[in-house]
Amino acid sequence: MKHILYSAAALLAFTACSGFLDEAPTVSLSQQGLYDSEKMLEVQVDGILGRFITWDSFTGELTEYSTLASGIFHHGINGTSGYAKPYYASLYKLTQYSGNQKNNASFGACFNIIASCNILLSNLEASPVNGAYKDEVAAEVRFYRAYAMFKAVKIWGDIPVKTQANSPDNVDQARAPYYEVYAAIVNDLKEAEAGMRSPARAEEACPGRGRVNKYAATALLSSVYTTIGSLLSDTQTNFWDESDPLRRPDFSKLGINTSADAYTLALQTAEKLIPESGSFDPGSPYRLAEKFGDLFNWDPAFSRDSYTAWTNPERIFVLPVTNTCNCYLGRYTLPAYPEGIDGTAQLQTSNNGRWRPSRWAFQKWCETYPGEKVASSTFDIYKDSADPRLSITMYKDSVFNESTKTWRKIYPAPSVITVKDGASINAQVVHPYLKKYWSRNYQHDGGEADVYLIRLAEVYLNAAEAAAALGQEDKAYAYIEVLHARARHSVPDGEPDALLPKWESGRFSSSEELRSAIFWERVFELMGEGHEYDDTHRFGATWMSENITKPKNAFLRLPEQDCFWWGGYVFPHDKQTREPYQYPEDPQELRKSLLYAYPNQELNYNDALGPEDQNDYWWNM
Repeated sequence: MKHILYSAAALLAFTACSGFLDEAPTVSLSQQGLYDSEKMLEVQVDGILGRFITWDSFTGELTEYSTLASGIFHHGINGTSGYAKPYYASLYKLTQYSGNQKNNASFGACFNIIASCNILLSNLEASPVNGAYKDEVAAEVRFYRAYAMFKAVKIWGDIPVKTQANSPDNVDQARAPYYEVYAAIVNDLKEAEAGMRSPARAEEACPGRGRVNKYAATALLSSVYTTIGSLLSDTQTNFWDESDPLRRPDFSKLGINTSADAYTLALQTAEKLIPESGSFDPGSPYRLAEKFGDLFNWDPAFSRDSYTAWTNPERIFVLPVTNTCNCYLGRYTLPAYPEGIDGTAQLQTSNNGRWRPSRWAFQKWCETYPGEKVASSTFDIYKDSADPRLSITMYKDSVFNESTKTWRKIYPAPSVITVKDGASINAQVVHPYLKKYWSRNYQHDGGEADVYLIRLAEVYLNAAEAAAALGQEDKAYAYIEVLHARARHSVPDGEPDALLPKWESGRFSSSEELRSAIFWERVFELMGEGHEYDDTHRFGATWMSENITKPKNAFLRLPEQDCFWWGGYVFPHDKQTREPYQYPEDPQELRKSLLYAYPNQELNYNDALGPEDQNDYWWNM
């Protein structure tokens, strides 16, 4: 099976930071034996990966709270109660304020990874290990640094570009313009792509570890170019000030001057990994899993075509999680009593289901690929989709509430259901819950469900978005239909393929309509995997207003949404109290939401930052 525990020694090799950008001193640790052999270099790389798997990093609250700020998910705790108040004030503005504790922790998570990468890179030169081997390690570490830096620039915009281990001269470092950060990311990824191990060599050096190979850098480059293309698609209402020459986007170091330039690079890069393209690199080992559900079937007995959920060929960059190396996403997304288990076997504590797909996203999915509607003259809503991916992605039917001994339904029809002992009771409405991190042996720990950071489906979506932006609509359709064909086939074994999802040629009347549809395909395909904030915030404020905040506000005002827990974390439960609250709709107001504010803890520790770096004044906080 797949799980390799990250070495405790590796994690201890990197000391905790007093400030987010402070790094351990650049003393030569090789004299302690930490860099003196190939084996120990790999231990240090595992230590970097360990930084991704913590409560505040990519398997925990960095993903959780950025997803909550997307508008696609909501928090399952009442926004007017207790400890949650400060968090909700940020989230209903689709951002995070400077003083938000979660903002501070997320910033630290990204920069602790960057610091760990820099420490290892700085110690490689003095290591006695063979030079070619050290070059392989350095290239892989640059990939991890680029990944963390890419996440950070998408969230905070201008950030310090930290590429050296700490010294007295660079403890305090000013923020670099966002376009300089992107240039540093692309530089790292190009060096990584050229120097990282081939798939065969990665397995030879680290057998059974599932470590990334050179094609992971290619995949991430496609996402970087796609993001730049989307940023440049709206230069008037994006997060920078177009009237300030120092703030205008300048990606010329990358050979990018227009959105089309970036999308051309995105398409060319993505197609290297797409078997259906004419530019496919035959050395790439990746292909789509046969069925969507295979990606999240964490049953140790499952196998298909010689792969399991932990070894499927779609995995590009995946964090392997074990019961002793917790996946907090599993803890925080699952209901306390998922369907299909004994109602007495509680799996979670009060944190269960604390971030969940919104009913707006659920209903959007059902409307896009229609399934069964509620049988009622009062409610004009769906309770299912014909797309098989929906039932694999979330619990949409019922969950058991041990405290009330009832089964709760996502929608209030039928109003009477039967519990296990045959008694009839009134059903209660309940949110949909994310299902991807459920495993059969799940207890109150990480379970066996791995965390996907990059998988091949994302590369198809990058290619489709780029093709659509470049006017190559037939190609965009073709790449989406590859994913749709897999989705239609994702029914239980032995059943005929579903009829939906499917796009017929000419389905969309404009390129904007096609681009919006591709955005929703990203949501449906990748839901709960940490992409939601990035994808809702990169097209600019005008796009966000038309595609996120206006339609969601309208949805929440529908009569059938005026019920307990319906509105999500933004709105109080009763409609009268709810009226003063709504998602921002004005593009100039929404520009304030396109980035997180710079966190107070970094502002306090980094003497190169000043009052101008504190941007909560946008909200008069």
